[in-house]
This record gives sequence, structure tokens and C-alpha cells, in this order.
Amino acid sequence: QEELLRYNLRYIHNGDPANKCALILENIAIHLNYAYQDPFNYNYSFLYQNLETFIPFLINNTNIHKNIYKLFLKQKHHFTIEQPIISSLFLSGILKQAEIISEKEIINLFITSLFKDIGISLVPKEIYEKENLNEKEVETFARHPQSSVDILKQKIPLEPNYFTIIKNHHLYSSLNNDQNIQLNDELIAGVETILVIITDIIAAMISQRPYRAPSTIFKSLELIKEIFSDQYPQEFRLLVLYFKQFFS
Repeated sequence: QEELLRYNLRYIHNGDPANKCALILENIAIHLNYAYQDPFNYNYSFLYQNLETFIPFLINNTNIHKNIYKLFLKQKHHFTIEQPIISSLFLSGILKQAEIISEKEIINLFITSLFKDIGISLVPKEIYEKENLNEKEVETFARHPQSSVDILKQKIPLEPNYFTIIKNHHLYSSLNNDQNIQLNDELIAGVETILVIITDIIAAMISQRPYRAPSTIFKSLELIKEIFSDQYPQEFRLLVLYFKQFFS
């Protein structure tokens, strides 16, 4: 699989770019699965280095993101793998369109978003595939953002602020139901953190779960509007503009 990822990256300019990117995302999904299976011993540096090569191409070709998204969904990955990849794709497109941060920062935020849920690997499968959790199960699941930080520190060369985003990316969620979201006054966040959180929520809502059908993007945006639009009006406008174009 390492050679296949290198090969697809080496020839990314050959053939249809959306197909090539979807193949690369499939390679990334396979490696994420390897990381979930052995999170403390996986070779993160290999995937990190290849992401640094891939993401600039991705963010400079946002016109093909919609086709990449459709092709990637057809691969039918488990939601714990699919969701972080979809949310990272959305995030990169929004940030590129907004032109508010540098390309290097977009790369780092894509990587942050992609790896933010690696701590779920320490949560029993019967918990995260369950709709209604008891108090103890909620506490177990709620530890996964900090677990992600514990796993990734010393393994990927991100600045401390990106690990803070990982640690805080569920502060707006009740955690036992990704559609039951509560504002948390303790969160002090910039636009980057808010967009990581919101794209994660949207990717979760429009993804299939064992216990529910996917929501529509329109219902997802209605929920985001209800929760975020007053406090973060600029970010909400960015989201609406992006997703109207993306799903038109």
C-alpha cells in the first residue's frame, strides 16, 4: 500500500485528476485504517509526508472537489474513516475559497482534521456504533479527542495550536448524539477552529450510521445556523456560500 500511494502521487497529473485524487484518498483511507488498528505503533511520518505532497494539489484544484467527493463515497469506507476524510476535503475547499490563511496553514489544518479522531481507536466499537449511550459510555467516548492528542504528539510535527484544535473539536457536541449539539462557553476559538468543528459536524450528519440514515446538507446547515450563526456570522456565510456551490 505504501508503494501504491507513492505511485498515485507520482502520476497525479496523468489521466483524470478527480479519479486520481479519489484513488489517493482511498490509499489514505487504507492507511488511516492501519493507524486505527495499531495507533501507537503506526508510521505516521509516512502518511504525513505524502499528505504534504498531495494536499497542495487538492487545494489548488477545488473545481474537482465535488467529483472527488462523489467518487470517494462510492468506495464505502467505515464512517470512522470516511468522516474525517470528507470533513478535511470540505475544510480545504472552504479555506481556499475564503483566502484568509496561507496554503501552509491549510495543509496543517487538513492534517489536523484528518487525524483528529484517531483516539476513537481506543473506544470499543460497540460504543461508537450505538445510538443511545449510557453515562459511562458517554464518558468513554468523550475521552477520544484527548486520546488523539496523546497518540499523535511526538509522531506528527504539528505546532501546539493544532493539537489544541484536536483536543477541543468536540466541545460543541453532547457526544452521545452527533445531532444533539450544545454551545460550550469555555471554547475560545478562531475561525480555523470553528471551521474544523463545523465541517466535522456536517460530515457526521450527512454520513451513514448503523443506527440512522444520513441527513441532507440543507438540514445540516439549518442546525449549524441555529447554533453558530449568531456567534460566528462570517464563518456561517462562508459555509453557506461554499456548500450551495458544492451541492448545486
